[in-house]
Amino acid sequence: MTNRIVRHAVSAALIGTVATPSAAQQRMESTGVSSVAFIAQVGDAQSATIRQNAAESQSVIRQSGRGNRAIVTTGGTARTDALVDQRGRGNEASVRQTGEGDVSLAIIQRGAYNNATAQQTGSGGTNSALMVQAGEFNTMKLTQTGSDNDAKLMQSGNGNTMDATQIGDRNSLDWQQQGNNVTGIRVQQANGASATIRQ
Repeated sequence: MTNRIVRHAVSAALIGTVATPSAAQQRMESTGVSSVAFIAQVGDAQSATIRQNAAESQSVIRQSGRGNRAIVTTGGTARTDALVDQRGRGNEASVRQTGEGDVSLAIIQRGAYNNATAQQTGSGGTNSALMVQAGEFNTMKLTQTGSDNDAKLMQSGNGNTMDATQIGDRNSLDWQQQGNNVTGIRVQQANGASATIRQ
């Protein structure tokens, strides 16, 4: 399910986004066959970088506000889809996707000084993730390695943290939290585990 949502979001962003000049830095390097990279930035002091070297890649970075930074790096032998959508100021996002399986990931951030980091390594099958946070000074980290893993992380408020790792095959995580200063929880799953967290 998350895989379809992310791919639809990436495709919609490619169709509907119009680049607007801004006081920003952007860099794109694409060497994969049938690959597409797109960066759209509005505002001041933005920075965006896309590096992709996968067989079939679609990567999109959209930023508006001030001082947002995003890096997307993809590689491997299968399809990769990545979307970073940030609005506000001082937000940072980093995506790294590699491996042999299809991987898709979306990071959506609204607010100020949020940080999201994601790394996916596929070994066949499909890995997918959706990461959403809104507020200020929130931190989110996700690592997925293996095949057919799915993660959805969402948080709202200020000063919250999420840290999740899924290793192996067929893991599923649905983690949502809201409030302020919700910290100290780390989720680790391996080989067919499933968890739903609400707080």
